[in-house]
Amino acid sequence: MKKKLLTFIAALLVAGNLLAEDGQDTESRLVLFSDDAPRYTELAVGVFGTNQYGLGGWGDFAPVMAGGGVSVEYILPAFLPKNLDLGFSIHADYAHIFPNKNSTLKRDDDFGASFAVWMRLPFLLFGQNFAFQPEFGYGVIFHNAEGQNGSKVDGWYTDSVVSVAPAIRWIPQKLDALEIEAAPLYTFAAEKEGHSLNQMGFRLGAVWHFGIAE
Repeated sequence: MKKKLLTFIAALLVAGNLLAEDGQDTESRLVLFSDDAPRYTELAVGVFGTNQYGLGGWGDFAPVMAGGGVSVEYILPAFLPKNLDLGFSIHADYAHIFPNKNSTLKRDDDFGASFAVWMRLPFLLFGQNFAFQPEFGYGVIFHNAEGQNGSKVDGWYTDSVVSVAPAIRWIPQKLDALEIEAAPLYTFAAEKEGHSLNQMGFRLGAVWHFGIAE
């Protein structure tokens, strides 16, 4: 796993050097580790909305989930190349499940808390600052569910959940403390009665940073 990660980072470095040759127009090329992108420090807070769709067997019970939440981010001091950062996030979120009419699930409201780690790679594209920030999270879901059609699922119960979100963030040039995020979002949890909460969707949000390196 370490060898694959190091190979991936090395490939990004090589690609960045090839694409950032002198004399090219910065308005029409991709520049990795761009000096123009702000490097954030300390804390950031964010708000986000989510929309996911059930995969596999879970989709037979509850095909759609929608919700939102808040997050706190912190960038870790690390000896990495310029503008390549590591950090972690804490998320708190709520989601409402929309079950099928004939499923064993009548209603489900989920409250979640999770811890995530991420790596951040800023880049310049078409004269705009962006960042690629893949995130891996682990947490807990508190279900408030009501069953039907013979289901044993009823009341409050908990599950652990794993999430993956390879986010892209856009940094407005005139407001560089703000980032607008769009991320594919995958979540998995082992549900009661042998059902796996297996969902794929997206996350949209905004993040405000309190510290920017000089």
